[in-house]
Amino acid sequence: MKLEIGNKITWVSAAGRLTGEITNIVLSPNAAGNTVAWIDVAHNDRKTRLCAVDMNLKQLRVELAQDDMVERTNIMTGKKYMEKQNTPAFLSPACETYWSM
Repeated sequence: MKLEIGNKITWVSAAGRLTGEITNIVLSPNAAGNTVAWIDVAHNDRKTRLCAVDMNLKQLRVELAQDDMVERTNIMTGKKYMEKQNTPAFLSPACETYWSM
């Protein structure tokens, strides 16, 4: 996978599946003193720095985002599905608003 500035990516963290845009790539030492690549990702008015070591990217399940599509969970059935990231709540089966209208 070729990660570049401007790419949209998704990854899994304690906060769930997140989507953001790569804003910077920096070479910097890690805790062991080895120089590694770090990627800065902007998402939801926040910035996250991910260590771009292959093992970390696999653990976080980093993927290039497909047409701003994100994985969601239908709150009634529990099944996972894909929908556009900016789908309004009243059109998304992952939101209570959808089911209460």
